Amino acid sequence: MSKPRPPYTYRRSIRLRNYDYRQEGAYFVTICTYRHAKLFGTIIDGQMLANDLGETVRQQWEYMSKARSNVLLDNFVVMPNHLHGVIVIEVAQKNGSSTTVKSGSLGAIVGQFKAAVTRRAKAQGA
Repeated sequence: MSKPRPPYTYRRSIRLRNYDYRQEGAYFVTICTYRHAKLFGTIIDGQMLANDLGETVRQQWEYMSKARSNVLLDNFVVMPNHLHGVIVIEVAQKNGSSTTVKSGSLGAIVGQFKAAVTRRAKAQGA
């Protein structure tokens, strides 16, 4: 008989060592809710029905590209307990030559998204 899994298990990072996540490129991200709680809606007959918090997640995701000139968004999907999406980071152009990305790394972008969703959720009483 196996032992029950502890509530907090260590996960090995899948990030590449010595890789600069501020680099230009398309990044596939998955963002999960705490303990995979189904906070964003439900699936009925194969369709995702977002609740208010799920709609907030969608709105904040779409807002990211408006708030950052070097960030584009590709396909994404909000599920009951997670979000999958593609974030494209572009290098800013200055006088026809490339410069470094100014608005931060992929981690910073995702962290700001999560913080914004949390603030709006608390304001909504979710």
